[in-house]
Amino acid sequence: MHKHTRARLVALAALTVLLLSVVVTLAACGGGGGATGDVKTYTDDTYGFTFEYPSDWKLQETADQADVTSGASAAKMVAAYDPDGAKSETSYTDLIEVSIYELSGTVDDSVMSQLEAEVKTVFAGLESQAKDLKVVEDMTAVSTAGVTGWKITYSFDKDGVPAQSTLYLLFGGTLEYQLLIQSATANWQADQPIFQAFVSSFTPKAGSTTSSSASN
Repeated sequence: MHKHTRARLVALAALTVLLLSVVVTLAACGGGGGATGDVKTYTDDTYGFTFEYPSDWKLQETADQADVTSGASAAKMVAAYDPDGAKSETSYTDLIEVSIYELSGTVDDSVMSQLEAEVKTVFAGLESQAKDLKVVEDMTAVSTAGVTGWKITYSFDKDGVPAQSTLYLLFGGTLEYQLLIQSATANWQADQPIFQAFVSSFTPKAGSTTSSSASN
């Protein structure tokens, strides 16, 4: 019973951050050009994760960014965005983002099958949560850097501009890592090398692993 409760709380957190990420607003601080091929490495002092992002993209860190109706909130969110990419008057669309959730217990191989069912149920209802949200690639299992989970790709309308995003839900020990890649649909293919480099460079906190019931 305890494992069932823990799994459901994780799934609710996943849904909340997915919908939040669709409308996340980044302060327009300007500057910089397009990606040059050079990269920077972000290292989080508190949660110990790292990832690479283009050196000409802008970084924004936010702790406890939003209160949500499920009672869960991200312990840490950090995003890098393209200052010369698609944008509206108040926000940038082309971005990568990591959100961290602290879990009430340890997620390991013994709960992964049940957790998969919970996450699948949540994802199945996404299109009813936002009228312009459409799933374009169904949930699939992923594994990277010793943590496992699932990803899903969806399209939506952001301030009148068609956009697309993939959300990764990765679990390691007592942490849930949510990786988001997002861009205007017109830039989606061009941004793929940046997105792939971001995901492949992501490294969770040392010692944060799952036993792997999900696969690549």
